Amino acid sequence: MIFHSCCALAEDDAGMIAYRQKDYASAMAEWKTAAEQGSARAKASIGVLYASGLGVAQDDAEALRWFRQAADLGNPIGQYNLGVMYRDGRGVGKDDAESVRWFLLAANQGDSNAKINLGAAYRDGHGVPKDAKEAFRWYHLAALQGNIVAQGLLGLLYQHGDGVAKDSKEALGWYRLAADRGFDDAQYELGGMYENGEGVAKDEKEALRWYRRAADQGFARAQDKLGQMYLAGAGTARDDAEAVRWFTLAARQGFASAQSSLGVRYANGEGVLKDDAAAARWYRMAADQGYAIAQYNLAAMYADGRGVDKDDKEAVRWYRLAAAQGNPGAGNNLGMMLLNGEGVGKDEAEGVRLLRSAAEQGLAEAQGNLAMLYASWRGVPRDDKEAVRWYKLAAAQGDADAENNLGWSYREGVGIERDYRQAADWFRRSAIQGNAYGQHALGLLYRDGNGVKQNPALAYAWVELAAKANYPNAVATRDKLAAAVTATELKQARALAAAWKPGADIPEGKPQRK
Repeated sequence: MIFHSCCALAEDDAGMIAYRQKDYASAMAEWKTAAEQGSARAKASIGVLYASGLGVAQDDAEALRWFRQAADLGNPIGQYNLGVMYRDGRGVGKDDAESVRWFLLAANQGDSNAKINLGAAYRDGHGVPKDAKEAFRWYHLAALQGNIVAQGLLGLLYQHGDGVAKDSKEALGWYRLAADRGFDDAQYELGGMYENGEGVAKDEKEALRWYRRAADQGFARAQDKLGQMYLAGAGTARDDAEAVRWFTLAARQGFASAQSSLGVRYANGEGVLKDDAAAARWYRMAADQGYAIAQYNLAAMYADGRGVDKDDKEAVRWYRLAAAQGNPGAGNNLGMMLLNGEGVGKDEAEGVRLLRSAAEQGLAEAQGNLAMLYASWRGVPRDDKEAVRWYKLAAAQGDADAENNLGWSYREGVGIERDYRQAADWFRRSAIQGNAYGQHALGLLYRDGNGVKQNPALAYAWVELAAKANYPNAVATRDKLAAAVTATELKQARALAAAWKPGADIPEGKPQRK
Protein backbone atom coordinates (compact mmCIF):
# COMPACT_ATOMS: atom_id res chain seq x y z
CA MET A 1 0.00 0.00 0.00
CA ILE A 2 1.82 3.14 -1.23
CA PHE A 3 0.56 6.70 -1.14
CA HIS A 4 1.49 9.10 -3.91
CA SER A 5 -0.60 12.18 -4.44
CA CYS A 6 -0.44 15.30 -6.50
CA CYS A 7 -2.05 17.49 -6.13
CA ALA A 8 -4.20 18.61 -3.19
CA LEU A 9 -6.75 21.36 -3.61
CA ALA A 10 -8.21 23.86 -1.20
CA GLU A 11 -11.71 24.15 0.25
CA ASP A 12 -14.77 25.26 -1.67
CA ASP A 13 -14.78 28.69 -3.29
CA ALA A 14 -16.12 29.94 -6.63
CA GLY A 15 -13.06 28.57 -8.39
CA MET A 16 -13.48 25.19 -6.75
CA ILE A 17 -17.13 24.99 -7.75
CA ALA A 18 -16.14 25.61 -11.38
CA TYR A 19 -13.32 23.08 -11.04
CA ARG A 20 -15.69 20.36 -9.87
CA GLN A 21 -17.91 21.13 -12.84
CA LYS A 22 -14.81 20.65 -15.04
CA ASP A 23 -15.03 24.27 -16.13
CA TYR A 24 -11.30 24.80 -15.77
CA ALA A 25 -11.21 28.08 -17.68
CA SER A 26 -13.65 29.64 -15.20
CA ALA A 27 -11.76 28.11 -12.29
CA MET A 28 -8.53 29.67 -13.57
CA ALA A 29 -10.22 33.05 -13.99
CA GLU A 30 -11.61 32.98 -10.44
CA TRP A 31 -8.31 31.90 -8.94
CA LYS A 32 -6.25 34.34 -10.97
CA THR A 33 -8.36 37.20 -9.64
CA ALA A 34 -8.01 35.95 -6.07
CA ALA A 35 -4.28 35.33 -6.54
CA GLU A 36 -3.74 38.90 -7.73
CA GLN A 37 -5.35 39.95 -4.47
CA GLY A 38 -2.82 37.90 -2.55
CA SER A 39 -4.77 34.67 -1.87
CA ALA A 40 -2.30 31.91 -1.09
CA ARG A 41 -5.03 29.30 -1.49
CA ALA A 42 -5.78 30.52 -5.01
CA LYS A 43 -2.09 30.41 -5.91
CA ALA A 44 -1.91 26.78 -4.74
CA SER A 45 -5.00 25.94 -6.79
CA ILE A 46 -3.53 27.51 -9.96
CA GLY A 47 -0.49 25.33 -9.37
CA VAL A 48 -2.73 22.25 -9.45
CA LEU A 49 -4.13 23.25 -12.87
CA TYR A 50 -0.62 23.56 -14.31
CA ALA A 51 0.59 20.37 -12.66
CA SER A 52 -2.38 18.42 -14.02
CA GLY A 53 -2.70 20.15 -17.39
CA LEU A 54 -6.32 21.12 -16.78
CA GLY A 55 -7.50 24.06 -18.91
CA VAL A 56 -3.85 24.94 -19.59
CA ALA A 57 -0.86 23.18 -21.10
CA GLN A 58 0.73 20.89 -18.51
CA ASP A 59 3.76 22.72 -17.12
CA ASP A 60 5.60 21.48 -14.04
CA ALA A 61 7.86 24.51 -13.89
CA GLU A 62 4.87 26.86 -13.83
CA ALA A 63 3.11 24.64 -11.28
CA LEU A 64 6.22 24.76 -9.10
CA ARG A 65 6.28 28.57 -9.30
CA TRP A 66 2.70 28.88 -8.09
CA PHE A 67 3.10 26.24 -5.36
CA ARG A 68 6.20 28.04 -4.07
CA GLN A 69 4.37 31.37 -3.93
CA ALA A 70 1.58 29.76 -1.90
CA ALA A 71 4.02 27.84 0.30
CA ASP A 72 6.07 30.94 1.04
CA LEU A 73 2.88 32.57 2.26
CA GLY A 74 2.43 29.68 4.71
CA ASN A 75 -0.36 27.89 2.83
CA PRO A 76 -0.33 24.16 3.79
CA ILE A 77 -1.74 23.05 0.42
CA GLY A 78 1.06 24.85 -1.37
CA GLN A 79 3.61 23.45 1.07
CA TYR A 80 2.30 19.93 0.63
CA ASN A 81 2.25 20.11 -3.17
CA LEU A 82 5.71 21.68 -3.24
CA GLY A 83 6.88 18.71 -1.17
CA VAL A 84 5.39 16.37 -3.78
CA MET A 85 7.21 18.19 -6.59
CA TYR A 86 10.56 17.83 -4.79
CA ARG A 87 9.82 14.20 -3.92
CA ASP A 88 9.06 13.29 -7.53
CA GLY A 89 11.53 15.64 -9.22
CA ARG A 90 8.83 17.51 -11.13
CA GLY A 91 9.87 20.95 -12.36
CA VAL A 92 12.87 20.79 -10.08
CA GLY A 93 15.67 18.37 -9.25
CA LYS A 94 14.55 15.50 -7.04
CA ASP A 95 15.44 16.39 -3.45
CA ASP A 96 14.13 14.14 -0.68
CA ALA A 97 15.42 16.32 2.14
CA GLU A 98 13.72 19.41 0.70
CA SER A 99 10.58 17.38 0.16
CA VAL A 100 10.54 16.37 3.83
CA ARG A 101 11.06 20.00 4.91
CA TRP A 102 7.94 21.14 3.06
CA PHE A 103 5.88 18.13 4.16
CA LEU A 104 6.82 18.89 7.77
CA LEU A 105 5.68 22.50 7.43
CA ALA A 106 2.34 21.36 6.01
CA ALA A 107 1.97 18.58 8.58
CA ASN A 108 2.53 20.99 11.43
CA GLN A 109 -0.48 22.89 10.13
CA GLY A 110 -2.57 19.71 10.27
CA ASP A 111 -2.36 18.50 6.66
CA SER A 112 -3.01 14.74 6.91
CA ASN A 113 -1.66 13.95 3.44
CA ALA A 114 1.63 15.59 4.39
CA LYS A 115 1.72 13.41 7.50
CA ILE A 116 1.27 10.30 5.33
CA ASN A 117 4.14 11.34 3.11
CA LEU A 118 6.31 11.98 6.16
CA GLY A 119 5.45 8.49 7.32
CA ALA A 120 6.53 7.14 3.92
CA ALA A 121 9.78 9.12 4.08
CA TYR A 122 10.67 7.62 7.48
CA ARG A 123 9.55 4.16 6.38
CA ASP A 124 11.81 4.20 3.32
CA GLY A 125 14.60 6.44 4.60
CA HIS A 126 14.08 9.11 1.95
CA GLY A 127 15.37 12.49 3.13
CA VAL A 128 15.48 11.31 6.74
CA PRO A 129 17.05 8.33 8.54
CA LYS A 130 14.95 5.20 8.19
CA ASP A 131 12.80 4.88 11.31
CA ALA A 132 9.83 2.49 11.42
CA LYS A 133 8.56 3.86 14.74
CA GLU A 134 8.61 7.45 13.48
CA ALA A 135 6.84 6.31 10.31
CA PHE A 136 4.16 4.70 12.46
CA ARG A 137 3.77 7.90 14.50
CA TRP A 138 3.07 10.03 11.44
CA TYR A 139 0.68 7.50 9.91
CA HIS A 140 -1.13 7.26 13.24
CA LEU A 141 -1.51 11.04 13.46
CA ALA A 142 -3.01 11.13 9.97
CA ALA A 143 -5.28 8.17 10.72
CA LEU A 144 -6.65 9.88 13.83
CA GLN A 145 -7.69 12.75 11.57
CA GLY A 146 -9.83 10.29 9.62
CA ASN A 147 -7.56 9.97 6.57
CA ILE A 148 -8.64 6.65 5.05
CA VAL A 149 -5.31 6.04 3.32
CA ALA A 150 -3.50 6.47 6.64
CA GLN A 151 -6.01 4.16 8.33
CA GLY A 152 -5.33 1.51 5.72
CA LEU A 153 -1.56 1.95 6.09
CA LEU A 154 -1.86 1.73 9.86
CA GLY A 155 -3.66 -1.59 9.42
CA LEU A 156 -0.73 -2.81 7.34
CA LEU A 157 1.78 -1.79 10.01
CA TYR A 158 -0.15 -3.55 12.78
CA GLN A 159 -0.61 -6.64 10.61
CA HIS A 160 3.11 -7.02 9.99
CA GLY A 161 4.48 -5.53 13.19
CA ASP A 162 6.31 -2.74 11.39
CA GLY A 163 7.21 0.07 13.80
CA VAL A 164 4.68 -1.26 16.31
CA ALA A 165 3.96 -4.56 18.05
CA LYS A 166 2.19 -6.96 15.71
CA ASP A 167 -1.54 -6.98 16.49
CA SER A 168 -3.90 -8.66 14.03
CA LYS A 169 -7.03 -7.46 15.77
CA GLU A 170 -5.82 -3.86 15.77
CA ALA A 171 -4.94 -4.25 12.10
CA LEU A 172 -8.42 -5.57 11.40
CA GLY A 173 -9.99 -2.57 13.15
CA TRP A 174 -8.04 -0.01 11.11
CA TYR A 175 -8.65 -1.84 7.85
CA ARG A 176 -12.36 -1.93 8.61
CA LEU A 177 -12.50 1.81 9.33
CA ALA A 178 -11.00 2.57 5.93
CA ALA A 179 -12.85 -0.21 4.12
CA ASP A 180 -16.25 0.88 5.41
CA ARG A 181 -15.53 4.31 3.93
CA GLY A 182 -14.80 2.78 0.53
CA PHE A 183 -10.98 2.60 0.43
CA ASP A 184 -10.37 -0.21 -2.06
CA ASP A 185 -6.89 -1.10 -0.84
CA ALA A 186 -8.18 -1.55 2.72
CA GLN A 187 -11.12 -3.59 1.44
CA TYR A 188 -8.66 -5.90 -0.30
CA GLU A 189 -6.49 -6.26 2.81
CA LEU A 190 -9.57 -6.87 4.97
CA GLY A 191 -10.57 -9.64 2.57
CA GLY A 192 -7.15 -11.18 3.11
CA MET A 193 -7.61 -11.11 6.88
CA TYR A 194 -10.87 -13.05 6.55
CA GLU A 195 -9.42 -15.45 4.00
CA ASN A 196 -6.45 -16.29 6.23
CA GLY A 197 -8.20 -16.05 9.58
CA GLU A 198 -5.97 -13.23 10.90
CA GLY A 199 -7.50 -11.38 13.85
CA VAL A 200 -10.87 -12.89 12.99
CA ALA A 201 -12.37 -16.32 12.35
CA LYS A 202 -11.53 -17.62 8.89
CA ASP A 203 -14.48 -16.88 6.61
CA GLU A 204 -13.97 -17.28 2.87
CA LYS A 205 -17.45 -15.96 2.07
CA GLU A 206 -16.75 -12.74 3.96
CA ALA A 207 -13.34 -12.57 2.28
CA LEU A 208 -15.03 -12.89 -1.09
CA ARG A 209 -17.46 -10.07 -0.18
CA TRP A 210 -14.66 -7.65 0.65
CA TYR A 211 -12.60 -8.63 -2.39
CA ARG A 212 -15.66 -7.99 -4.53
CA ARG A 213 -16.20 -4.53 -3.04
CA ALA A 214 -12.64 -3.60 -3.96
CA ALA A 215 -12.88 -5.31 -7.36
CA ASP A 216 -16.09 -3.47 -8.19
CA GLN A 217 -14.13 -0.23 -7.83
CA GLY A 218 -11.67 -1.48 -10.44
CA PHE A 219 -8.92 -2.51 -7.99
CA ALA A 220 -6.83 -4.91 -10.11
CA ARG A 221 -5.34 -6.94 -7.25
CA ALA A 222 -8.81 -7.65 -5.91
CA GLN A 223 -10.07 -8.59 -9.38
CA ASP A 224 -7.17 -11.02 -9.70
CA LYS A 225 -7.91 -12.44 -6.25
CA LEU A 226 -11.58 -12.90 -7.13
CA GLY A 227 -10.51 -14.86 -10.19
CA GLN A 228 -8.41 -17.11 -7.94
CA MET A 229 -11.31 -17.56 -5.50
CA TYR A 230 -13.71 -18.60 -8.26
CA LEU A 231 -11.11 -20.92 -9.73
CA ALA A 232 -10.53 -22.62 -6.39
CA GLY A 233 -14.19 -22.60 -5.34
CA ALA A 234 -13.24 -20.67 -2.19
CA GLY A 235 -16.19 -18.94 -0.55
CA THR A 236 -18.30 -19.75 -3.58
CA ALA A 237 -18.98 -22.54 -6.04
CA ARG A 238 -16.17 -23.08 -8.53
CA ASP A 239 -16.90 -21.13 -11.68
CA ASP A 240 -14.20 -21.10 -14.35
CA ALA A 241 -16.08 -18.66 -16.57
CA GLU A 242 -16.45 -16.18 -13.69
CA ALA A 243 -12.76 -16.62 -12.89
CA VAL A 244 -11.91 -15.75 -16.49
CA ARG A 245 -14.12 -12.65 -16.32
CA TRP A 246 -12.30 -11.28 -13.27
CA PHE A 247 -8.86 -12.25 -14.56
CA THR A 248 -9.68 -10.42 -17.79
CA LEU A 249 -10.66 -7.23 -15.97
CA ALA A 250 -7.40 -7.24 -14.00
CA ALA A 251 -5.33 -8.30 -17.00
CA ARG A 252 -6.62 -5.41 -19.08
CA GLN A 253 -5.24 -3.09 -16.41
CA GLY A 254 -1.82 -4.65 -16.91
CA PHE A 255 -1.84 -6.81 -13.77
CA ALA A 256 0.79 -9.46 -14.54
CA SER A 257 -0.53 -12.21 -12.27
CA ALA A 258 -3.95 -12.00 -13.91
CA GLN A 259 -2.44 -11.95 -17.38
CA SER A 260 -0.51 -15.11 -16.57
CA SER A 261 -3.55 -16.83 -15.09
CA LEU A 262 -5.60 -15.86 -18.11
CA GLY A 263 -2.93 -17.41 -20.33
CA VAL A 264 -3.31 -20.68 -18.41
CA ARG A 265 -7.08 -20.62 -18.84
CA TYR A 266 -6.76 -20.17 -22.63
CA ALA A 267 -4.04 -22.82 -22.84
CA ASN A 268 -6.19 -25.37 -20.99
CA GLY A 269 -9.63 -24.28 -22.23
CA GLU A 270 -10.88 -23.62 -18.69
CA GLY A 271 -13.82 -21.21 -18.60
CA VAL A 272 -13.06 -20.14 -22.16
CA LEU A 273 -12.53 -21.81 -25.52
CA LYS A 274 -9.05 -23.29 -25.81
CA ASP A 275 -6.86 -20.87 -27.78
CA ASP A 276 -3.09 -21.36 -27.73
CA ALA A 277 -2.44 -18.14 -29.63
CA ALA A 278 -4.41 -16.13 -27.06
CA ALA A 279 -2.60 -17.97 -24.26
CA ALA A 280 0.75 -17.01 -25.75
CA ARG A 281 -0.33 -13.35 -26.07
CA TRP A 282 -1.35 -13.12 -22.43
CA TYR A 283 1.78 -14.94 -21.28
CA ARG A 284 3.88 -12.48 -23.26
CA MET A 285 2.20 -9.45 -21.64
CA ALA A 286 2.98 -10.81 -18.18
CA ALA A 287 6.43 -12.07 -19.22
CA ASP A 288 7.37 -8.63 -20.54
CA GLN A 289 6.71 -7.32 -17.03
CA GLY A 290 9.17 -9.85 -15.62
CA TYR A 291 6.56 -12.28 -14.25
CA ALA A 292 8.55 -15.52 -13.92
CA ILE A 293 5.67 -18.01 -14.21
CA ALA A 294 4.55 -16.38 -17.46
CA GLN A 295 8.12 -16.38 -18.76
CA TYR A 296 8.30 -20.10 -18.04
CA ASN A 297 4.97 -20.81 -19.73
CA LEU A 298 5.83 -18.68 -22.76
CA ALA A 299 9.13 -20.53 -23.10
CA ALA A 300 7.26 -23.83 -23.03
CA MET A 301 4.96 -22.56 -25.81
CA TYR A 302 8.00 -21.80 -27.97
CA ALA A 303 9.60 -25.16 -27.13
CA ASP A 304 6.43 -27.03 -28.14
CA GLY A 305 5.30 -24.74 -30.97
CA ARG A 306 1.95 -24.07 -29.29
CA GLY A 307 0.30 -20.79 -30.23
CA VAL A 308 3.61 -19.61 -31.71
CA ASP A 309 6.06 -21.01 -34.23
CA LYS A 310 8.40 -23.52 -32.61
CA ASP A 311 11.62 -21.69 -31.75
CA ASP A 312 14.12 -23.31 -29.40
CA LYS A 313 16.27 -20.18 -29.24
CA GLU A 314 13.31 -18.12 -28.10
CA ALA A 315 12.40 -20.84 -25.62
CA VAL A 316 15.94 -20.69 -24.21
CA ARG A 317 15.72 -16.90 -23.92
CA TRP A 318 12.53 -16.98 -21.87
CA TYR A 319 13.65 -19.96 -19.78
CA ARG A 320 16.82 -18.01 -18.92
CA LEU A 321 14.82 -15.03 -17.73
CA ALA A 322 12.55 -17.17 -15.58
CA ALA A 323 15.43 -19.29 -14.25
CA ALA A 324 17.32 -16.14 -13.25
CA GLN A 325 14.39 -15.39 -10.93
CA GLY A 326 14.65 -18.83 -9.37
CA ASN A 327 11.80 -20.54 -11.22
CA PRO A 328 12.66 -24.24 -10.80
CA GLY A 329 10.68 -25.44 -13.82
CA ALA A 330 12.58 -23.03 -16.05
CA GLY A 331 15.89 -24.14 -14.52
CA ASN A 332 15.02 -27.77 -15.17
CA ASN A 333 13.98 -27.25 -18.78
CA LEU A 334 16.85 -24.90 -19.58
CA GLY A 335 19.25 -27.37 -17.99
CA MET A 336 18.01 -30.16 -20.27
CA MET A 337 18.24 -27.91 -23.34
CA LEU A 338 21.84 -27.06 -22.46
CA LEU A 339 22.65 -30.74 -21.97
CA ASN A 340 21.10 -31.60 -25.35
CA GLY A 341 22.22 -28.51 -27.25
CA GLU A 342 18.66 -27.49 -28.14
CA GLY A 343 18.45 -23.83 -29.17
CA VAL A 344 21.81 -23.21 -27.55
CA GLY A 345 25.33 -24.65 -27.63
CA LYS A 346 25.88 -27.69 -25.44
CA ASP A 347 27.07 -26.84 -21.95
CA GLU A 348 26.88 -29.85 -19.66
CA ALA A 349 28.38 -28.08 -16.65
CA GLU A 350 25.80 -25.28 -16.75
CA GLY A 351 23.04 -27.76 -17.49
CA VAL A 352 23.93 -29.81 -14.43
CA ARG A 353 24.16 -26.67 -12.29
CA LEU A 354 20.66 -25.59 -13.30
CA LEU A 355 19.21 -29.07 -12.78
CA ARG A 356 20.82 -29.30 -9.36
CA SER A 357 19.47 -25.90 -8.36
CA ALA A 358 15.94 -26.87 -9.43
CA ALA A 359 16.27 -30.26 -7.71
CA GLU A 360 17.42 -28.63 -4.49
CA GLN A 361 14.34 -26.41 -4.64
CA GLY A 362 12.29 -29.61 -4.51
CA LEU A 363 11.14 -29.93 -8.13
CA ALA A 364 10.49 -33.63 -8.63
CA GLU A 365 11.13 -33.61 -12.37
CA ALA A 366 14.53 -32.00 -11.84
CA GLN A 367 15.36 -34.50 -9.09
CA GLY A 368 14.53 -37.35 -11.46
CA ASN A 369 16.56 -35.81 -14.28
CA LEU A 370 19.56 -35.25 -12.02
CA ALA A 371 19.33 -38.87 -10.87
CA MET A 372 19.44 -40.04 -14.47
CA LEU A 373 22.58 -37.99 -15.06
CA TYR A 374 24.29 -39.79 -12.18
CA ALA A 375 23.10 -43.12 -13.55
CA SER A 376 24.33 -42.40 -17.09
CA TRP A 377 27.60 -40.45 -16.56
CA ARG A 378 26.25 -37.29 -18.24
CA GLY A 379 27.94 -34.17 -16.93
CA VAL A 380 28.75 -35.84 -13.61
CA PRO A 381 30.78 -38.90 -12.59
CA ARG A 382 28.68 -42.05 -12.39
CA ASP A 383 27.30 -42.50 -8.88
CA ASP A 384 24.51 -45.06 -8.58
CA LYS A 385 23.93 -44.35 -4.91
CA GLU A 386 23.51 -40.64 -5.63
CA ALA A 387 21.14 -41.54 -8.46
CA VAL A 388 19.03 -43.61 -6.06
CA ARG A 389 19.01 -40.76 -3.51
CA TRP A 390 17.56 -38.34 -6.05
CA TYR A 391 15.13 -40.97 -7.41
CA LYS A 392 13.81 -41.44 -3.88
CA LEU A 393 13.25 -37.70 -3.42
CA ALA A 394 11.37 -37.42 -6.70
CA ALA A 395 9.43 -40.66 -6.17
CA ALA A 396 8.33 -39.49 -2.73
CA GLN A 397 6.54 -36.63 -4.52
CA GLY A 398 4.75 -39.06 -6.82
CA ASP A 399 6.87 -38.58 -9.95
CA ALA A 400 5.95 -41.61 -12.07
CA ASP A 401 9.24 -41.78 -13.97
CA ALA A 402 11.24 -41.62 -10.74
CA GLU A 403 9.01 -44.29 -9.17
CA ASN A 404 9.69 -46.49 -12.17
CA ASN A 405 13.45 -45.85 -12.10
CA LEU A 406 13.59 -46.49 -8.38
CA GLY A 407 11.78 -49.77 -8.99
CA TRP A 408 14.40 -50.66 -11.61
CA SER A 409 17.20 -49.83 -9.13
CA TYR A 410 15.70 -52.17 -6.52
CA ARG A 411 15.09 -54.91 -9.08
CA GLU A 412 18.61 -54.78 -10.47
CA GLY A 413 20.35 -53.99 -7.18
CA VAL A 414 22.06 -50.91 -8.65
CA GLY A 415 22.95 -48.23 -6.14
CA ILE A 416 20.98 -50.08 -3.49
CA GLU A 417 20.54 -53.64 -2.23
CA ARG A 418 18.32 -55.77 -4.49
CA ASP A 419 14.79 -56.01 -3.11
CA TYR A 420 12.03 -57.39 -5.32
CA ARG A 421 9.26 -56.39 -2.92
CA GLN A 422 10.42 -52.78 -2.99
CA ALA A 423 10.79 -53.02 -6.76
CA ALA A 424 7.21 -54.26 -7.07
CA ASP A 425 5.94 -51.49 -4.80
CA TRP A 426 7.58 -48.70 -6.83
CA PHE A 427 6.71 -50.24 -10.21
CA ARG A 428 3.10 -50.47 -9.00
CA ARG A 429 3.00 -46.80 -8.00
CA SER A 430 4.33 -45.85 -11.42
CA ALA A 431 1.99 -48.27 -13.22
CA ILE A 432 -1.06 -46.92 -11.42
CA GLN A 433 -0.22 -43.48 -12.84
CA GLY A 434 -0.17 -44.93 -16.34
CA ASN A 435 3.59 -45.22 -16.80
CA ALA A 436 3.98 -47.89 -19.50
CA TYR A 437 7.46 -48.95 -18.39
CA GLY A 438 6.21 -49.47 -14.85
CA GLN A 439 3.20 -51.43 -16.12
CA HIS A 440 5.41 -53.70 -18.23
CA ALA A 441 7.93 -54.21 -15.42
CA LEU A 442 5.20 -54.99 -12.89
CA GLY A 443 3.70 -57.49 -15.32
CA LEU A 444 7.03 -59.29 -15.56
CA LEU A 445 7.27 -59.50 -11.77
CA TYR A 446 3.82 -61.12 -11.67
CA ARG A 447 4.89 -63.46 -14.45
CA ASP A 448 7.96 -64.62 -12.56
CA GLY A 449 6.66 -64.28 -9.00
CA ASN A 450 9.41 -61.88 -7.98
CA GLY A 451 8.39 -59.68 -5.05
CA VAL A 452 4.75 -60.66 -5.60
CA LYS A 453 2.85 -63.92 -5.82
CA GLN A 454 2.94 -65.32 -9.32
CA ASN A 455 -0.27 -64.41 -11.10
CA PRO A 456 -0.53 -64.95 -14.90
CA ALA A 457 -3.78 -62.99 -15.17
CA LEU A 458 -2.33 -59.91 -13.50
CA ALA A 459 0.88 -60.31 -15.48
CA TYR A 460 -1.07 -60.29 -18.74
CA ALA A 461 -3.31 -57.39 -17.63
CA TRP A 462 -0.42 -55.07 -16.77
CA VAL A 463 1.53 -55.94 -19.91
CA GLU A 464 -1.60 -55.45 -21.99
CA LEU A 465 -1.90 -51.91 -20.63
CA ALA A 466 1.74 -51.26 -21.53
CA ALA A 467 1.07 -52.60 -25.04
CA LYS A 468 -1.87 -50.24 -25.45
CA ALA A 469 0.51 -47.40 -24.58
CA ASN A 470 2.86 -48.62 -27.34
CA TYR A 471 5.63 -49.63 -24.97
CA PRO A 472 8.41 -51.37 -26.97
CA ASN A 473 8.34 -55.20 -26.75
CA ALA A 474 5.12 -55.16 -24.75
CA VAL A 475 3.13 -56.78 -27.58
CA ALA A 476 5.63 -59.62 -27.88
CA THR A 477 5.64 -60.13 -24.12
CA ARG A 478 1.84 -60.07 -24.01
CA ASP A 479 1.55 -62.65 -26.78
CA LYS A 480 3.96 -64.99 -25.01
CA LEU A 481 1.92 -64.63 -21.83
CA ALA A 482 -1.28 -65.37 -23.75
CA ALA A 483 0.17 -68.62 -25.00
CA ALA A 484 1.17 -69.64 -21.49
CA VAL A 485 -2.18 -69.13 -19.72
CA THR A 486 -5.46 -70.99 -19.83
CA ALA A 487 -8.45 -69.66 -21.74
CA THR A 488 -10.10 -68.79 -18.42
CA GLU A 489 -7.07 -66.87 -17.23
CA LEU A 490 -6.80 -65.03 -20.54
CA LYS A 491 -10.44 -63.96 -20.39
CA GLN A 492 -9.98 -62.87 -16.82
CA ALA A 493 -6.83 -60.89 -17.66
CA ARG A 494 -8.42 -59.08 -20.58
CA ALA A 495 -11.38 -58.12 -18.41
CA LEU A 496 -9.03 -56.73 -15.76
CA ALA A 497 -7.15 -54.63 -18.33
CA ALA A 498 -10.38 -53.36 -19.91
CA ALA A 499 -11.74 -52.29 -16.52
CA TRP A 500 -8.59 -50.44 -15.44
CA LYS A 501 -8.70 -46.65 -15.01
CA PRO A 502 -5.71 -44.35 -14.49
CA GLY A 503 -5.01 -43.89 -10.80
CA ALA A 504 -6.33 -47.33 -9.90
CA ASP A 505 -4.59 -50.57 -9.02
CA ILE A 506 -5.61 -53.90 -10.48
CA PRO A 507 -6.81 -55.92 -7.48
CA GLU A 508 -5.31 -59.24 -6.61
CA GLY A 509 -7.36 -62.11 -5.26
CA LYS A 510 -7.76 -63.95 -8.55
CA PRO A 511 -6.60 -67.57 -8.93
CA GLN A 512 -2.81 -67.69 -8.70
CA ARG A 513 -0.29 -70.29 -9.80
CA LYS A 514 1.93 -71.56 -7.09
